Parts: sequence; structure tokens; C-alpha cells
Amino acid sequence: MGIFEPHHLILIIIIALIIFGPGKIADLGGQLGRGIRDFKKAMHEEEAPAQAQTAPAAEPVREIRQAEANVVEPAAAAKEVAQSH
Repeated sequence: MGIFEPHHLILIIIIALIIFGPGKIADLGGQLGRGIRDFKKAMHEEEAPAQAQTAPAAEPVREIRQAEANVVEPAAAAKEVAQSH
């Protein structure tokens, strides 16, 4: 089947209990959980400022698009000048 079958995992857990004891394993589990929780918290804190920095960028983009809409093509401008003379 695979490298680790269920009876292999049970044997590893029993050996770990004998070596470290149930108290030490509980402490390690708590530290691991705390580390994961702190990591997730730091990731969420990093996302919030990044989202706040990108929100005001929508206004300059809108201004650029409006400016692009008002741009007259050079060929059209030359045609209008030629027709007016």
C-alpha cells in the first residue's frame, strides 16, 4: 500500500509516548497550535494594510480613463483644421 500504514502510525505514536511522555507531547502540540495561530494572525494583519493601500488607487485610474476618452486622434484633429481653412 503506502509507506505508512495504520499499524505503523500506531507504533510511532507508542514510541513517541515512551520517549517523551504524555505531558511533553501535549506541550509540543500546544506550542505547534500556538505557532500556527500566530502565523495565521500575522498573515491576516499583512493582508489588511495591503488592501487599504490598493483601495485609493481606483480614483487615479478613473481619472486616467476619463483623460484618455477626451484625447483627440491626431489624424482627426488635422482633418478638422484642414476643413476649417
